[in-house]
Amino acid sequence: MNQKTDKEIFKDYIDNSNISINNKYDAKKRIKRNRNKTVDLHGLNRYDAENRVLSLLKSYKTENIMQMKIICGRGTHSDEGPVLFQHIKDLLDRNINYYCRYRMDANNNIMVYWE
Repeated sequence: MNQKTDKEIFKDYIDNSNISINNKYDAKKRIKRNRNKTVDLHGLNRYDAENRVLSLLKSYKTENIMQMKIICGRGTHSDEGPVLFQHIKDLLDRNINYYCRYRMDANNNIMVYWE
């Protein structure tokens, strides 16, 4: 019947924790640093690439990711030229509810932003 209050339990946790204030700060910096992700689609066919990007869009929306770089490649190994770039762009246009905006660069990379 001598139960600890939530405040006492929390105080015991903090007192017995081996995490220093500096380690907590470093962990927060690491989390912020890792808010930028890159996915490389080289070697994937368009269906696998679309599935990978769509699953990442859905998961990154809830993981506090700030931006994702999608590397589509220039299509130099494809007889049809750059195939992935247009398919991923179309996928993004169909799934705008998972991110805020995107932009493309000259190297067929797509930057997706959540903020």
